[in-house]
Amino acid sequence: SSAGASSGSAGGPSGSSGGTGGTGGTGGGPGGVTGGVTGGPSAAGTGCQLSLVLTSQSPQYANGDHPSFTVTAFNKGTADCDVDLGPKSLVLNIYSGSDRVWSSADCASGGPDIRGIAPGTALNVPYTWDRIRSSAGCPAGAQLAKLGMYFGVVNLAAGTSPTAPAAESQPKSFELKSGS
Repeated sequence: SSAGASSGSAGGPSGSSGGTGGTGGTGGGPGGVTGGVTGGPSAAGTGCQLSLVLTSQSPQYANGDHPSFTVTAFNKGTADCDVDLGPKSLVLNIYSGSDRVWSSADCASGGPDIRGIAPGTALNVPYTWDRIRSSAGCPAGAQLAKLGMYFGVVNLAAGTSPTAPAAESQPKSFELKSGS
């Protein structure tokens, strides 16, 4: 599930690293890794350019801990962006290898959550994963995710709101492990 958005800083969070390579797991250099920012001709004409950065609150989560994430949506363009930050549009997907384990869009309720992001500013959107696998339509009887390495990626599809181009974050790795 996701909660509301809050204002964030323009700089990237420290400790961000890519899914492969990266800056070494527990350490971290300054700045975040921004995702691919694309926009079609109409989006480019608006001056809205979004960058999405996904951060995990921890590189490892012990049994009983629910992985928590923050998505920072930064407008590096020259015009306001009106962005749907709801979990069905700003979608966090969790993967184990090529297996999509969970998506914020699968069991989300509610409608759009349109927010304005002025040039040079960012909004933060928190997400928490309950470690339960999900699939489209939210069928009952889902299994707990197994221990191991996972990564998250956030996507915003083009056309989710009039002035928002498509954007995608870099992958962010984390581990579900035993212990406390």
